[in-house]
Amino acid sequence: AGSACLGLRHGDLVELVEIEDHHQTDIHDGGVNPMTGTVLASVVSFDPWFGCYHVEASPGYDTFTGGAKFLGVPASNVKPVFWNCSEPQAAACACLGLHAEILAQLKLVEEATTQLNGIYLGLRPLQWVEVSDEASTAAKLKRCQVVKFDAIAGRYLVKPLTLAYSMLREEEGDGDSSARLKRWRRLVDDTNSIPARWVLAEQVRPVLWGDCSNDFPEATSLVVAHQLAECRLALVAAVEEAAANTQLGLEKDMLVAVAIDGLDSCLWGLMPNNAGNVFGRIVDIDPWSCEYKVRVPAEKEAKPTTQAERWIPHNRVRPIFRESQDPQGDWATLQVKACRAAKRRENAEAARASVAGALLGLPKGQWVLETDSSGNSKGCVVVEYSRVTGSYLLDPWDRDRGHGLKGRRQRSSGKVQPVFWASEDPLADVETCLRLHAEELNHGAEALKAEEDARFANLGLPVGVAVRVFDENEDVTCRVLQYMPEVGEYRLTITADVAIESYSDHEQRRPCTQLRRCFLDEDRPLEAAVQTIKAHAVEDARIREALEMNAACAAGGLLDLKEGIRVMLVGDGLNRRPSEVHSGRGIVLRYWPDKRTYDVMLDTGAPSSLSRKSFCSSEHHLYHITSVAARHLAPLFSEVPKPKALRQELETRHVGAATCFSKAVLANSACRNANLGLPAGMRVYFQETSGAINARGTEQIGTIQSFDKFHQRYRLFCNTVSNGGCCIDVVPSALRPYVFEADDPAAESALAVAAHETELARLWQLEELEAKISKCNLNLPTGLPVRIVQAIPRSHATSLPKRPGVSRAQQLTAWLSSLVVAKPPGCSVGDIAYIADHDQSNSCYILAAGQLPQALPVWADDEDRSMLPRNWLRNLDHQVQSADASSLRPLLTFAEDPHAMAARLRQGHEAALRRAADQCRLLEQRPIFLGMPRGTGVSIVSSGRTATIRAYDASVPGYSVYSQQHGFFFVAVDQVVPDLSRDDNFESRTHELECLHEAEVRRLAEVRQANELSASWHFHLPIGTIVEVDAQYVPCGEGLLQLGTILGIHTEQHPNESTYTVALRSGCASGSCSNASCRTFPQQHVKPSFWEAQSPLQSARELQSRIEHFQKEP
Repeated sequence: AGSACLGLRHGDLVELVEIEDHHQTDIHDGGVNPMTGTVLASVVSFDPWFGCYHVEASPGYDTFTGGAKFLGVPASNVKPVFWNCSEPQAAACACLGLHAEILAQLKLVEEATTQLNGIYLGLRPLQWVEVSDEASTAAKLKRCQVVKFDAIAGRYLVKPLTLAYSMLREEEGDGDSSARLKRWRRLVDDTNSIPARWVLAEQVRPVLWGDCSNDFPEATSLVVAHQLAECRLALVAAVEEAAANTQLGLEKDMLVAVAIDGLDSCLWGLMPNNAGNVFGRIVDIDPWSCEYKVRVPAEKEAKPTTQAERWIPHNRVRPIFRESQDPQGDWATLQVKACRAAKRRENAEAARASVAGALLGLPKGQWVLETDSSGNSKGCVVVEYSRVTGSYLLDPWDRDRGHGLKGRRQRSSGKVQPVFWASEDPLADVETCLRLHAEELNHGAEALKAEEDARFANLGLPVGVAVRVFDENEDVTCRVLQYMPEVGEYRLTITADVAIESYSDHEQRRPCTQLRRCFLDEDRPLEAAVQTIKAHAVEDARIREALEMNAACAAGGLLDLKEGIRVMLVGDGLNRRPSEVHSGRGIVLRYWPDKRTYDVMLDTGAPSSLSRKSFCSSEHHLYHITSVAARHLAPLFSEVPKPKALRQELETRHVGAATCFSKAVLANSACRNANLGLPAGMRVYFQETSGAINARGTEQIGTIQSFDKFHQRYRLFCNTVSNGGCCIDVVPSALRPYVFEADDPAAESALAVAAHETELARLWQLEELEAKISKCNLNLPTGLPVRIVQAIPRSHATSLPKRPGVSRAQQLTAWLSSLVVAKPPGCSVGDIAYIADHDQSNSCYILAAGQLPQALPVWADDEDRSMLPRNWLRNLDHQVQSADASSLRPLLTFAEDPHAMAARLRQGHEAALRRAADQCRLLEQRPIFLGMPRGTGVSIVSSGRTATIRAYDASVPGYSVYSQQHGFFFVAVDQVVPDLSRDDNFESRTHELECLHEAEVRRLAEVRQANELSASWHFHLPIGTIVEVDAQYVPCGEGLLQLGTILGIHTEQHPNESTYTVALRSGCASGSCSNASCRTFPQQHVKPSFWEAQSPLQSARELQSRIEHFQKEP
């Protein structure tokens, strides 16, 4: 089988003849590098197209080349071998059979290939082809695969493939050989990164070995597909030639050929074909100029770009049917559309000529040609037609962006001409325009007759109607903005085209005699004229009645005029005008029944319908006048619909106000001293801080919102000239009830007096309760207010650190004031302070004092609302330390239930007295308690001071304690008594301490035994052991104890030279140590100590066993 080199299967063992020693051969497209040498290899795959193998050298035969990959090895360099076959003879016969089969297939392929010369059309995707270089026919062919066909340009998109494949080693047991081969083929296709490219169809020749398999398409099917494609191209060419002159009726997305010249080719960056055309697609149509917007893709681009979009005249465009499934049917449809388009354009031209004089009433959306002053025309779209001025609001039309753009403009009807290029039925639209024009002419004639009939009806014209202004210099049409009957004038727009909603500051004022109603804006002018005449007669009668009422009320003096009513200053009130030329007219803002005066906003010269903010804010005080006496104001009835009815109503209100004022004066005198317990919602007088008490000129009026029991102030809402509407806090002594606006002043006064007396009785009751519990000053709860009854030394007061919002200057001022001017808050007799915390003893407190925050209090869920909240206590400015209970008197000011709070304070005081008695008895007995835990409060017998245990030293025995006044110090156990004055259960706490004492006595007995047992243990003590150092080695004068902890061991050859590094305990706190307390001591002067062990004997035995273990080690 030496010559059977074709058709070897995957995994067959071969011998490579003339193979050079290298790991991988660099194979170029279409050839193989020279190779020499002999190597055993395994076949990966066979490529029948090029007659070569992809092989991988077998490991173990040649250590240098084992595992190397060889790509594109020619079949002549491959020789099958059968070293690994169980039946070599049968394998050789199989190779010969495969070789013969491949030879037969090659012969069939060569015969079929001769039929494919000149076959290049109708190739399907994935068809394998050979592509020749267009520049040279002698160039070698390239193997490619068809991706798709472009019927427009007659070209293929092909993907080249080369022999430079990537090979991956296959693991054993990965499946059969056919599965591995399929995976390898897929890997070859995925890893090929060569980009696809376009080639002309004439450069392509189909081949039948491209899929590397025994199955290949028959040459006959490719020939038939080519012939069918040629027939279709001939049909398309014939249709395109027949449709060359069909240039109208083309639609969007249709494929077209555009004729361009050399200049267009340079401007567009496109190269035309041999016929001088480029292919494109219609994206938009301009019916005005009959042009097409064509998107032409640039050369060598697969996708069209918007940069190549151009407007092309219709005579340079012809349809293309190369993408059509039915070219003849599409051409027939296009012919029908082209005939319709041509007919429509003829009708549009005729319609434009026939409607030349019909320029009125064109409908919205009608296309027109606008002619400017220079005679140039531009396309526009009608937005709105104005009957009053006979003009149009036009929207400019741009064929690239459409209409609806900025730049709308008003044009008269004589400067527009309707066109019908975009109309589907121009003749029908012409009839519509002629009909609307005739209707507008008839409407104009009716409007002129109606205007003549109602020429004297010029009163009460509604807002927005069109009017004609007659002056000796002009005759213009405007619209009404406002009717002003007081002065007999109208506010008008400059022109009638200005919409009322979008009106700006441009206006004019004209008297009624210069106006005449224009009825062009009415659909039925004659009926509107009749209504206008009737409205004029009604308004004339109303004005006469209003003048009569104005004369009757000209003297002024009416009380309780309604807010918003028009008034005029009379008499001395004219002196309050901002200028002598001011009319003195305005509107009532408010009536003050207690003073019988008004607040008035005078006219600013601007239209009264506009906001008062329309003028400068600096001039507000000139037009907003207050305290205008009733005798200086007279009501005006010129703008009132029913003047006589309003006068009767005003007289009725005047009589009622006068009667109510008499009652309110008596009620106000009765309740002027009622200022306690007033309910929310009651109107009150309040005194501004800058004014004198009860000075009438500085009193303001507000409404009670709530009462703040912490600040003892009312929260009022007021809306006056000085504050503009806000909430302020006022003390009760600075306000009194305001009853002049009450429906029943006497009842309101009685309510205020009753609330005052009720609150006064409650305060007397509080004073009685406070007197009863004045001696209950022990165990007071946190947040309770107290009064200082005995002066507290200044040294007990401290200022808290700086809080956010308090400046450094304010702190310095408060500090100097506390030193020089007076005692700090919470130290003087009569001061109010708040319980912040209990001091070390039960008879002393830490007080918080100072000004309370202005914000509303916020309590936590577990806080009592009868006390000051904790967040307020932390924010007060001053603290008073060690305030004796005898200096304080509890207050019930904040208590929601004073009796319950008094009982609570009494019970707490009595419980504190009982605990104090128990504590005194304990001090007299002076029992000794060992082993009291850290944090236990104790009393020092010798000094009577209170302190807190920080550490227990069983070797003395004694305690390290801490006091806020004296810091840390050490006391013996017989000088310490537990402080149980604040424990609710004295007996149980005493029993607990006794149990701890008994347990400690038993533990100390074991400690002494363990210390006696370990007295001779000096060597081999581990790190961390608590030890006792001989007294002569402990430094004097540094406050160090004999107890310490081993931190390091320094072993020498002789035991007496070995040392320990020990951290000695400090005398002030037996549990503390530092770097300064570390000393080095000889080991023979150090012994273990078990004063702190929980189980001393057990700890001693464990240490003994550890020492014996160290001694046994060599």
